[in-house]
Amino acid sequence: GAPRSVYDPYSDGYNGSDPATRSRWAAWEHPEGEDALYLSWHSNATASGTARGTVTYIYEGSQGPAVSGSEDLAWAVQDEMVLAFQTLWETDWQDRGMKRAAFAEVNPGNNKEMPAALIELAFHDNEIDVEYLKHPLFRLDASRAMYRGIVNYFAARDGIMPVYLPEPP
Repeated sequence: GAPRSVYDPYSDGYNGSDPATRSRWAAWEHPEGEDALYLSWHSNATASGTARGTVTYIYEGSQGPAVSGSEDLAWAVQDEMVLAFQTLWETDWQDRGMKRAAFAEVNPGNNKEMPAALIELAFHDNEIDVEYLKHPLFRLDASRAMYRGIVNYFAARDGIMPVYLPEPP
């Protein structure tokens, strides 16, 4: 049901890039006037396979700066992720911080309607990180941390105290 501009923006039958399409889809689905954000979950890799930890990206590139609020969102989520991993999994989990890159998924040229951040949860080419990525409880803790980061982002933006849903019994 989406218009061709969402899934095939160049009308070349190639369907555009998958990451860019995700971001355009979010903008297309976004009801006008409603709060929204775009948060992408990825795993990372390096040539050496020795890097570890979590990093969150916002856009910086030829399409200009990131959408307003993206840096605050990225830090809110990054801080919660690292806190959760260091508290629940590994006290020296590496906090790789917040960085900027020209990733299509957070490019304001594809979605200028909402703050956007891309999380590289852990490294899928590092044996230790892979074991965490495969663990269902690690992914649950990551999801909960992302949720808390989103709540923190909106609370800070609105100048109120964050209120979280109760934890399951």
